[in-house]
Amino acid sequence: MNTTETDEMTFFERNGIRYEQRGDFLYPFLGACDNATITGVGKYGTLWMTWLFELDRRLHRKYLLEGTLIEKAMEFQEYACELENEIINATGISLGSTDDYLSVLVQQRQKWEVAQEIITHDGRVAIMKNKELREKEIKKRLEEA
Repeated sequence: MNTTETDEMTFFERNGIRYEQRGDFLYPFLGACDNATITGVGKYGTLWMTWLFELDRRLHRKYLLEGTLIEKAMEFQEYACELENEIINATGISLGSTDDYLSVLVQQRQKWEVAQEIITHDGRVAIMKNKELREKEIKKRLEEA
């Protein structure tokens, strides 16, 4: 029987995915990742990866296989931290007596909670909107074909 080179290639090789063989099994190579990199993703980056997995598994899988998931999560972490700082520092509060100090802490906590809500909303909506736009583009292409 005559086989071509394509027939001898693994699924991963045909699709441009690097892999590693462990025993009889092939595992996609998702990149070496150390603890410093994972911790560098931060709270918001981790949340973003969770939302992406929940709301758009196709894009999550794509980023994972491309090896860019951590990088994208770190970008969101940076954006979210900047937004959080902007919201918390939006109004200057002067410290007066010790009685005012407690009210300042309460106000700061409220600002932090508002920042959390805004970041959560923005992150989830951006993922859903991206998915919706991608689906519309696919439907448009299918109708044209």
